[in-house]
Amino acid sequence: MNTLFTGKPVKWIESLDSTNRYANIQVKNGNSTDGAVYATHVQTNGRGQIGNKWITRHRENLTFSVVYEPTFLAATEQFYLNMSVCLALSNFLQKECSLAAQVKWPNDIYVDYEKIAGVLIENTLRGSNLSHTVIGIGLNVNQDVFDEELSSATSIKLKTGKEYVLEELLDTFLSYLEAEYLLLKARRFDDLYARYCANLLFFNEERVFTANDQIFSGIITGINSDGRLIINTRAGNKLYAFKEVAFVV
Repeated sequence: MNTLFTGKPVKWIESLDSTNRYANIQVKNGNSTDGAVYATHVQTNGRGQIGNKWITRHRENLTFSVVYEPTFLAATEQFYLNMSVCLALSNFLQKECSLAAQVKWPNDIYVDYEKIAGVLIENTLRGSNLSHTVIGIGLNVNQDVFDEELSSATSIKLKTGKEYVLEELLDTFLSYLEAEYLLLKARRFDDLYARYCANLLFFNEERVFTANDQIFSGIITGINSDGRLIINTRAGNKLYAFKEVAFVV
């Protein structure tokens, strides 16, 4: 594995309800280290943002959590961590799988307007800075059939026609994740922000949105410091937190 500390070790567990829950328990009990990775072959009750679930088929996808100790980050800077993880995923899919991956704000990865990966980050604070972070990632790899309610889902195999070895794919991805994390540690915030926006789905495009039961047109022009989406509308710039606004397909 071409990393300094990420994935050293990687612990594979046959079945877990949630890799994030398991990782948080290891952190709480003092059994984890900076860069530790916990992966499972089947996740039965995974969590997404705001109560969403991420459930995977046995040995078909990657579901794992990474523990870091980003004590260098202030609580007000934590969305840059989200940016770095999303960029690692999009860069990995673009370079290793030749897929036109984009970030769907705030932390989903899409290919051809279909969801291929999702991220759930849970941070622990000590004072005004972060103490630990648990980065949960679900990446659809070899699954080629999805439930009807997941009609917008896709996988690497569906897009490339190739079967992948999950353990090898995880090792490769972790090198991308660590590279972005080290840029974060070096406080390359302007670079992270610029690349995040450049990879953002529908960035600088006029789209139709819905918020507060109202449909409106606007242009995504950026993200503010706490991760809220900036949409330029006829009434001026509007800020939206996650779940406050949705795209109208």
